[in-house]
Amino acid sequence: MLPKVAANVHLALINTRQAIRFAKSALNIFQQLDSSNPVKIALYEAAVDSLTTAFITLQTFPTDPSLPNDPTIPPNAVFPPLEENQLIIKLSESQIVLAMEKTNDAIKYLEVALLLLRVRESDILHPLTLARHDLAATQDVLITVLEP
Repeated sequence: MLPKVAANVHLALINTRQAIRFAKSALNIFQQLDSSNPVKIALYEAAVDSLTTAFITLQTFPTDPSLPNDPTIPPNAVFPPLEENQLIIKLSESQIVLAMEKTNDAIKYLEVALLLLRVRESDILHPLTLARHDLAATQDVLITVLEP
C-alpha cells in the first residue's frame, strides 16, 4: 500500500477509536439520567456500533507503523456520579460533539486515502468505501442525537 494511503488509513483508525471512546462515554453519562429516553439510548448505541464496524474494517488495512498509536486521551473519561439532569445532558452532549469531530476527521482521512487509491464513490464493495459509509451513518446518528 502507498505510504500516504497507509498514513491516512492509520489516522482514520486513530480518530475512529477516539470517536468510539467519546460515544461510549456519552452513553455512560446519558444512562445516569433518572428517566433517560430509550430512543436516545438506542441512537447512542447505534453510533457506537457503526463506529465499531468502521474500526474493524479499517483494522484490516496495513497502516504506517512509524506513526503513533494514539494521542494522549484517557481510555474512558471518568465523571463523578451526577445528580442534576441538565448537567448530565450537557456532559453527554459535549462527549457526542467530540465524537462527531473525531468522526468527521476520520472521514476526511478516508476520503484522502480513497482519492490516492483512485477508488470511485460507486465502488461500494471496496472496504475503505464501506468504512466511509459506516462513518457517514454514524455522522447521521450523532446529528440526530444532538437535535433538540
